[in-house]
Amino acid sequence: MAKKTIKKQMRDAKDDLFKLVKSIGSKKNMRIVGREMIKLIVKRTRMGKDIDGQKFPALAESTIKLRKRYKLHSSTSPGKANNTMTGQLLKSLGVVKADKGEIWIGVIKSDRKHPTLKKRTKKKSTKAPATNDEVMEYLEEQGRNFNGLTKANWKSLLRTVRILLKDDIRRSKFKP
Repeated sequence: MAKKTIKKQMRDAKDDLFKLVKSIGSKKNMRIVGREMIKLIVKRTRMGKDIDGQKFPALAESTIKLRKRYKLHSSTSPGKANNTMTGQLLKSLGVVKADKGEIWIGVIKSDRKHPTLKKRTKKKSTKAPATNDEVMEYLEEQGRNFNGLTKANWKSLLRTVRILLKDDIRRSKFKP
Protein backbone atom coordinates (compact mmCIF):
# COMPACT_ATOMS: atom_id res chain seq x y z
CA MET A 1 0.00 0.00 0.00
CA ALA A 2 2.82 2.44 0.89
CA LYS A 3 4.50 1.84 -2.49
CA LYS A 4 1.33 2.87 -4.35
CA THR A 5 1.00 6.15 -2.45
CA ILE A 6 4.68 6.99 -3.02
CA LYS A 7 4.28 6.22 -6.74
CA LYS A 8 1.11 8.34 -6.85
CA GLN A 9 2.86 11.22 -5.06
CA MET A 10 5.76 10.98 -7.49
CA ARG A 11 3.37 10.97 -10.44
CA ASP A 12 1.47 13.97 -9.01
CA ALA A 13 4.73 15.83 -8.37
CA LYS A 14 5.87 15.04 -11.92
CA ASP A 15 2.55 16.34 -13.32
CA ASP A 16 2.81 19.51 -11.24
CA LEU A 17 6.38 20.07 -12.40
CA PHE A 18 5.32 19.57 -16.02
CA LYS A 19 2.48 22.12 -15.59
CA LEU A 20 4.95 24.57 -13.99
CA VAL A 21 7.46 24.25 -16.81
CA LYS A 22 4.65 24.65 -19.34
CA SER A 23 3.34 27.81 -17.62
CA ILE A 24 6.76 29.52 -17.72
CA GLY A 25 6.51 29.98 -21.47
CA SER A 26 2.76 30.57 -21.51
CA LYS A 27 1.24 33.28 -23.69
CA LYS A 28 0.26 35.17 -20.55
CA ASN A 29 3.84 35.22 -19.26
CA MET A 30 5.20 36.06 -22.72
CA ARG A 31 2.83 39.06 -22.86
CA ILE A 32 4.01 40.19 -19.42
CA VAL A 33 7.64 39.95 -20.58
CA GLY A 34 6.69 41.76 -23.82
CA ARG A 35 5.12 44.66 -21.91
CA GLU A 36 8.25 44.90 -19.78
CA MET A 37 10.35 44.98 -22.97
CA ILE A 38 8.25 47.89 -24.24
CA LYS A 39 8.77 49.82 -21.00
CA LEU A 40 12.54 49.35 -21.35
CA ILE A 41 12.52 50.40 -25.03
CA VAL A 42 10.44 53.52 -24.35
CA LYS A 43 12.53 54.57 -21.34
CA ARG A 44 15.84 54.14 -23.19
CA THR A 45 14.54 55.85 -26.34
CA ARG A 46 13.28 58.86 -24.38
CA MET A 47 16.77 59.14 -22.87
CA GLY A 48 18.05 59.53 -26.45
CA LYS A 49 19.79 56.16 -26.83
CA ASP A 50 19.54 53.58 -29.61
CA ILE A 51 19.52 49.77 -29.48
CA ASP A 52 23.30 49.75 -29.02
CA GLY A 53 23.08 52.13 -26.05
CA GLN A 54 24.66 54.94 -28.11
CA LYS A 55 23.21 58.45 -28.37
CA PHE A 56 21.04 59.10 -31.41
CA PRO A 57 22.68 61.25 -34.09
CA ALA A 58 22.18 64.98 -33.50
CA LEU A 59 19.15 66.56 -35.13
CA ALA A 60 19.65 68.69 -38.22
CA GLU A 61 19.15 72.43 -37.77
CA SER A 62 16.13 72.30 -40.11
CA THR A 63 14.52 69.61 -37.91
CA ILE A 64 15.09 71.70 -34.78
CA LYS A 65 13.40 74.69 -36.48
CA LEU A 66 10.48 72.48 -37.52
CA ARG A 67 10.08 71.07 -34.02
CA LYS A 68 9.94 74.60 -32.54
CA ARG A 69 6.69 75.17 -34.46
CA TYR A 70 4.83 72.25 -32.84
CA LYS A 71 3.60 71.37 -29.37
CA LEU A 72 6.04 68.65 -28.36
CA HIS A 73 5.65 65.75 -25.94
CA SER A 74 6.65 66.60 -22.36
CA SER A 75 9.68 64.25 -22.51
CA THR A 76 11.41 66.14 -25.31
CA SER A 77 12.56 69.56 -26.51
CA PRO A 78 13.20 70.94 -30.03
CA GLY A 79 16.90 70.03 -29.99
CA LYS A 80 16.67 66.70 -28.17
CA ALA A 81 17.19 63.62 -30.36
CA ASN A 82 15.05 60.95 -28.70
CA ASN A 83 12.62 59.81 -31.44
CA THR A 84 9.84 61.65 -29.63
CA MET A 85 7.94 64.54 -31.12
CA THR A 86 4.34 63.96 -30.05
CA GLY A 87 4.91 60.72 -28.15
CA GLN A 88 2.45 58.93 -30.44
CA LEU A 89 4.95 56.48 -31.98
CA LEU A 90 6.26 55.19 -28.65
CA LYS A 91 2.70 54.95 -27.27
CA SER A 92 1.75 52.82 -30.26
CA LEU A 93 4.29 50.09 -29.43
CA GLY A 94 2.73 46.86 -28.28
CA VAL A 95 3.05 43.10 -28.17
CA VAL A 96 2.21 42.06 -31.73
CA LYS A 97 2.62 38.35 -31.08
CA ALA A 98 3.26 36.35 -27.92
CA ASP A 99 3.60 32.60 -28.07
CA LYS A 100 5.65 29.99 -26.25
CA GLY A 101 9.17 31.38 -26.15
CA GLU A 102 8.43 34.02 -28.79
CA ILE A 103 7.62 37.73 -28.43
CA TRP A 104 7.19 40.26 -31.25
CA ILE A 105 7.16 43.96 -30.40
CA GLY A 106 5.93 46.46 -32.96
CA VAL A 107 3.54 49.24 -33.84
CA ILE A 108 0.01 48.25 -32.90
CA LYS A 109 -1.91 51.31 -34.13
CA SER A 110 -0.11 51.61 -37.45
CA ASP A 111 -2.97 53.16 -39.39
CA ARG A 112 -3.15 56.16 -37.08
CA LYS A 113 -1.78 59.23 -38.85
CA HIS A 114 1.07 61.16 -37.29
CA PRO A 115 -0.25 64.72 -37.02
CA THR A 116 2.96 66.63 -37.65
CA LEU A 117 4.99 64.48 -40.02
CA LYS A 118 4.31 64.12 -43.72
CA LYS A 119 4.52 60.94 -45.74
CA ARG A 120 7.84 60.71 -47.56
CA THR A 121 8.50 59.26 -50.95
CA LYS A 122 12.00 58.61 -52.28
CA LYS A 123 12.35 62.16 -53.59
CA LYS A 124 10.06 64.43 -51.53
CA SER A 125 7.40 64.78 -48.85
CA THR A 126 3.73 64.59 -49.74
CA LYS A 127 0.85 66.38 -48.04
CA ALA A 128 -0.53 63.16 -46.54
CA PRO A 129 0.33 62.55 -42.87
CA ALA A 130 2.58 59.56 -42.19
CA THR A 131 1.43 56.50 -40.24
CA ASN A 132 3.39 55.27 -37.22
CA ASP A 133 4.80 52.41 -39.33
CA GLU A 134 6.08 54.92 -41.90
CA VAL A 135 7.58 57.13 -39.20
CA MET A 136 9.33 54.11 -37.67
CA GLU A 137 10.70 53.08 -41.07
CA TYR A 138 11.92 56.66 -41.70
CA LEU A 139 13.67 56.81 -38.31
CA GLU A 140 15.43 53.50 -39.02
CA GLU A 141 16.60 54.85 -42.40
CA GLN A 142 18.04 57.84 -40.52
CA GLY A 143 20.05 55.52 -38.23
CA ARG A 144 17.73 56.05 -35.27
CA ASN A 145 16.96 52.39 -34.50
CA PHE A 146 15.17 51.95 -31.21
CA ASN A 147 12.96 48.85 -31.38
CA GLY A 148 15.28 46.43 -29.62
CA LEU A 149 17.09 45.86 -26.32
CA THR A 150 20.57 46.78 -25.14
CA LYS A 151 22.72 44.44 -23.05
CA ALA A 152 21.61 46.30 -19.90
CA ASN A 153 17.96 45.98 -21.00
CA TRP A 154 18.39 42.21 -21.41
CA LYS A 155 19.80 41.96 -17.86
CA SER A 156 16.83 43.89 -16.50
CA LEU A 157 14.45 41.69 -18.47
CA LEU A 158 16.13 38.57 -17.09
CA ARG A 159 15.37 39.81 -13.55
CA THR A 160 11.70 40.13 -14.54
CA VAL A 161 11.65 36.59 -15.93
CA ARG A 162 13.24 35.27 -12.73
CA ILE A 163 10.51 36.97 -10.68
CA LEU A 164 7.85 35.41 -12.93
CA LEU A 165 9.45 32.01 -12.48
CA LYS A 166 9.58 32.36 -8.69
CA ASP A 167 5.92 33.43 -8.64
CA ASP A 168 4.93 30.43 -10.77
CA ILE A 169 6.82 28.08 -8.43
CA ARG A 170 5.13 29.58 -5.38
CA ARG A 171 1.68 29.23 -6.94
CA SER A 172 2.25 25.66 -8.07
CA LYS A 173 1.62 22.59 -5.97
CA PHE A 174 5.10 21.36 -6.77
CA LYS A 175 7.37 21.36 -3.73
CA PRO A 176 10.86 20.06 -4.50
